Amino acid sequence: GLEVSDVALAHPDLAGIHFTGSTPTFQHLWSQVGANLSDYRTYPRLVGETGGKDFILAHPSADPDVLRTAMIRGAFEFQGQKCSAASLVIFVGAAGKSERLRTQLLDAVKTLKPGPGFDITTTMNGLAEEPSEKLLRGLTQLEPGEKWLLKPEKLNQEGTLWSPGIRDNVQPGSWYHKNECFGPILGIMYADTLEEAIAWQNDTGYGL
Repeated sequence: GLEVSDVALAHPDLAGIHFTGSTPTFQHLWSQVGANLSDYRTYPRLVGETGGKDFILAHPSADPDVLRTAMIRGAFEFQGQKCSAASLVIFVGAAGKSERLRTQLLDAVKTLKPGPGFDITTTMNGLAEEPSEKLLRGLTQLEPGEKWLLKPEKLNQEGTLWSPGIRDNVQPGSWYHKNECFGPILGIMYADTLEEAIAWQNDTGYGL
């Protein structure tokens, strides 16, 4: 297990620790060094960057072509394996009723070709490892009210190659709204107003 003490962090030769990784691992680290700290804001030696749930807000005034490109790149570059991946898009008002936009999004995502990096025809590489329990849930299980616009497919025995997926009608407060999956999945939400969309974006527990 990971064991770092507040004594080690207080050593004068140590400028600090900046941790990047999973929330549970950082929570374990914090339990080792932060138990006796009254206010973490006054203790700059320990900084954690533990993931994210990034969004694209699709406003009716947005250029459809720019928006489509932003959604595809945001969700599926690096196979969604970055904390800043835009794993959710919130359509605001009339944007959610645009069949043109949805059709263009689906057609574009279908052109992505998962495969190994040494294959010149690959446009979306494989996962770094077999999906974790959380990512596997995101790739295979829908929540109440959701449906697949594009269902992910497992493409190799190891489980490292998946086709991209699009989950429609993700509900505020649902599991996919609140959790980072870290994989090639895009969820779609529908808000009536920009204010409502911003409130949903800020209600995840992540800072992105």
